[in-house]
Amino acid sequence: MRRGKLLAMSGCVLLTVILMLSTLVTACAQPAPTTEVWELDMSFLIPDVSKRYKQVFTPWMNEIEERTGGRVKITPFPSSVLTPQSEAYDAVKGGVADIASFGQVANPGRFPISEVLNLAPIGTFNKRSSRAFWEFYKQSPEVQAEYPGVKVLFLFSIPQQNPASISKPIRSLDDLRGMKMLSPGTYQIKMMQALGAAPVSVLFGEAFLALEKGVADGIVCPYEALSSWRFGEVIKYMTDMPMLPSPFEVVMNIDVWNSFPRDIQKIIDEVSGDHVVDMMDEYHTRIEAESRAAAPEKFGIEIFELSAEEKARWIAAIAPVRERWVADIEAKGLPGSKLLEKFDRIWDEYAGE
Repeated sequence: MRRGKLLAMSGCVLLTVILMLSTLVTACAQPAPTTEVWELDMSFLIPDVSKRYKQVFTPWMNEIEERTGGRVKITPFPSSVLTPQSEAYDAVKGGVADIASFGQVANPGRFPISEVLNLAPIGTFNKRSSRAFWEFYKQSPEVQAEYPGVKVLFLFSIPQQNPASISKPIRSLDDLRGMKMLSPGTYQIKMMQALGAAPVSVLFGEAFLALEKGVADGIVCPYEALSSWRFGEVIKYMTDMPMLPSPFEVVMNIDVWNSFPRDIQKIIDEVSGDHVVDMMDEYHTRIEAESRAAAPEKFGIEIFELSAEEKARWIAAIAPVRERWVADIEAKGLPGSKLLEKFDRIWDEYAGE
């Protein structure tokens, strides 16, 4: 009996030792929580004094650092000091920059399907233009295929722009005809030509000096640009005819993205995408309303509104530009007509919110 008890006790001790060793081996086999810190360089087109930089991008960068417990830190390089806007995409692919925010206006023809945003229906301000563009990207494999070799964090749109002039008010399409309008981009040029204006090609950053020196009669710009780009110092008239939203991207080097553990990838996806795109729309809607309301008193600007009949004339005038886009896309073997129909449907869906 005692011998049986001793054997039983020995068996229990042996089992306990085996379990302890097994637990120790299992614990050693588990990877230790990563303490690696990723310090990323991000290229921006806009200056750090920009309200969009301060009110959207800075909170976004801070939230990534906070949510990752300091494991991901983003160092911003504003005003294209890290890489020119026209080279930003390739700089990210090549590892010169880890992340970049840039506009397609400096990359004409590189993202042809995404450029459809420039051709969004005109005449009514869409408070959700960025979300519409982002949803078009998410729902369209053809658009996603335009961004190889990078991780797309989000796409967004600057708010629709309005005709502005320095000496002659634009009350109708007839007034616009023949006016020299600064046009920083391929589709700005095409739209101005279709509306009967004489486009003057210029980079947006050079537009203030061009207006100040009288190189052109006006420009199409957001109300916010009256302050941020100092246009209010030279512009005297603006016409409420929202048009020409412009596509922007925020992309990350794919090797950097793949180096993150899954929990960090999940956090960055949650903080980016829908979340920051909605922040962008909220900011643009608020700042445009504030800037428009302040324009008459702050800058002495007179604002004109067009009748429904007059707006219809403008809409009809740009129809051939949209038709040409469809033809160009279909010439590449892609369903241009269906893509434009899809974009318009998504645009209208969010315009109604």
